[in-house]
Amino acid sequence: ICNIINELKLITFQIYPYLIVNDSGLADARREERILQLMRMLNAPLQKFKETSKRFISMTVPRVVAVFPQMRLVEDVPSSLSLLDIFKKHCSSKGIDHNQPVSHYYEQLGQIQKRGHQASHLILKDIFKDIQKNLIPKTVLKDWACKTFDSSTDFWTFRKMFTTQLAIWSIMEYALYLTRLNPEMLYIHKDTGLANVSYFKFEIDELTITSEASASRLPFRLTPNICELIGNIGISGSFMCTITAIARCFLQPNYHVRIFSLN
Repeated sequence: ICNIINELKLITFQIYPYLIVNDSGLADARREERILQLMRMLNAPLQKFKETSKRFISMTVPRVVAVFPQMRLVEDVPSSLSLLDIFKKHCSSKGIDHNQPVSHYYEQLGQIQKRGHQASHLILKDIFKDIQKNLIPKTVLKDWACKTFDSSTDFWTFRKMFTTQLAIWSIMEYALYLTRLNPEMLYIHKDTGLANVSYFKFEIDELTITSEASASRLPFRLTPNICELIGNIGISGSFMCTITAIARCFLQPNYHVRIFSLN
């Protein structure tokens, strides 16, 4: 099997360089494929509904081909990178380790606990502000986009498309009880502004039919860096309008199945 996998990797790269062989994470491979199949099915009503069709609202779903139970072929976009990759690039340009903000957080938390105090929300907020001020500012994502797109038109188009894609995945995560969207899961395509999510799985309790982490679930992921890139106009405009249009598409469909009578 190892020889077949190595030969298939070579043939795949020579014939179709945008397909990569994925032989990791096999325990949840089938669960991820079911999520991708569901997303492709949900794209059909999004294309039929007027409000979502005119806004070009569609989920970016990579193609996955299961060759063996131990191996899959996954569509790869060379221009895509995750939010974690952007964060690591910023840290390397500033000459700091990307784990330093996390270490700084736990060091400050440990010093507070040594004094015998409890970590309240106000203390955690002060630690977060200190990290933003000294280590990771809230303009990391916006600075990366400004350096990547020289033209103002390209930057505006990318920001609008990214806002739409983020709204799509936010409502899907909230409505379908999916796993929490982390920075390393969201991949951004630099050439088109599209965004796809990897490692999405259902997070539902079989007994109560509710989310296993309902107390910590949020309907969207608007971090300070994302808010700085999108802006208030994007949040109150494209972001909210996209979520509203998708909700109306699935709750108030305006198309019906025609039933023909043989009489």
